[in-house]
Order: sequence, then structure tokens, then C-alpha cells
Amino acid sequence: MGEVRYSSLRSTFPDIAEELFKKAEQDARERYDIYRKLAAE
Repeated sequence: MGEVRYSSLRSTFPDIAEELFKKAEQDARERYDIYRKLAAE
């Protein structure tokens, strides 16, 4: 990740950062799936 905010979070709170990154990725996948379903209708 190239942004300072992400690398800063990862270096300051590595355990929490990984958890948040996984949650953000999961949320993004869910939103993407919803948008794909809406587009197919």
C-alpha cells in the first residue's frame, strides 16, 4: 500500500491494521457483488 496513512497504521498498530484491512476488503467485495447483481437486473 502506497499511502502514508496505511503504512503508518500498519507500523503503529499491526494487529489492528491487519484486521481492519481484511474487514475493508470483505466489505468491498460484498458491495461489488451487490452492484453486479443490481447491474444484471
